[in-house]
Amino acid sequence: MKTDIHAEDSRLAQIRVGFLPLTDCAPIAVACKLGLDRMYGLALQPLRQPSWTALRDRLLAGQLDAAHALYGLACGVQLGLGAGNGAVFQLVPQRFGRELGVMTGLVGMAGGIGGFLLAAGLGAVKQASGDYAPGLWLFAGLCLLAWLSLAGVQRHWRDNWAAAAARV
Repeated sequence: MKTDIHAEDSRLAQIRVGFLPLTDCAPIAVACKLGLDRMYGLALQPLRQPSWTALRDRLLAGQLDAAHALYGLACGVQLGLGAGNGAVFQLVPQRFGRELGVMTGLVGMAGGIGGFLLAAGLGAVKQASGDYAPGLWLFAGLCLLAWLSLAGVQRHWRDNWAAAAARV
């Protein structure tokens, strides 16, 4: 008995998978061709990408659910995200010289809480709205608010740092 493959699609988890047409994308192609994805309750939708850059950008923007990618691509994204952490720990000793231990702990705690809350918040917004866009817009708004807050205290901090440096 032959069944219509499109009738099953509504019950399967739809996954958009980005790939580049290279030999190492063979597992995705074989899984789709032989229907192995459907055996496990998935419906892979392979989407050919023109470059590694396009694949990375679409994956980070949420246009793809998964991707076949080089290990270096994932490492590069994580290294880029960690650059801000290095900048924070260069500035903390300059601004909070006497309270360095306390501030280092607070920065670490804020990073841990922020990492948890961001993922949980984006997940909750995705479940409520069915899309990642509202959560990302909310996050962008919070980033703008933080930037404006820092711009507001910038002059005060510069004056204090200059006065502290003159005393040393």
